[in-house]
Amino acid sequence: MKWLKELLEKENDSQELEKKIAEKLKQEYVAKVDYDGIVEAKKGLEGQIAQRDADIKALKEGAKDNKELQKEYEALQEKYKLDTENLQKQYQNSRKNSAIDMEILKAKGKNTKAIKALLDMDKITLKDDGTLEGLDLDSLKKSDGYLFEIEQTHREGVMG
Repeated sequence: MKWLKELLEKENDSQELEKKIAEKLKQEYVAKVDYDGIVEAKKGLEGQIAQRDADIKALKEGAKDNKELQKEYEALQEKYKLDTENLQKQYQNSRKNSAIDMEILKAKGKNTKAIKALLDMDKITLKDDGTLEGLDLDSLKKSDGYLFEIEQTHREGVMG
C-alpha cells in the first residue's frame, strides 16, 4: 500500500484525495460483487461437473451388458467431454478478458470496451502466471490517444 502512503503525504484536499484513492482502487482491484459472482459461478460449474461424473459412472456400471446403453454411455461421454472443453475455454476467455481490462485500466484507458474493439484478441494470450503476452497498449496510445487519459506534466519554476 505504498501508493496510499504517497497519496496521503502529498494531498491536503480530502475530496481530491478520495478521488485519487477511488481511481487507484479501480485500477488495482476487482469489485467484491464481481469477484463473488465469479466464485459462485465457478462453484456451480464444479458442482455440475461432479454430478456429471457421478452420472457417467452410474451409467457405465448399468450398461456393462447392454449394447444400446453402452452406445448411449459413449455418446454422453463424448458430449460431456465437449461440454468440459467449452467450459474451460469460456473460463480461460473470462480470465483473459479480465486481465486485459485490468491492464487497460492501469494504462488509464477511458473505455475498456472501445479499446478492446481495436485490439487483435487472437494475438493476445494469457500465460499461466496471469500475465498477458501480445498486448501492446503503447502503440494504441500513440495511434488512438483520445481513448486514454493524458498524463499532465507540470514543471514548476518555468515561466514561458
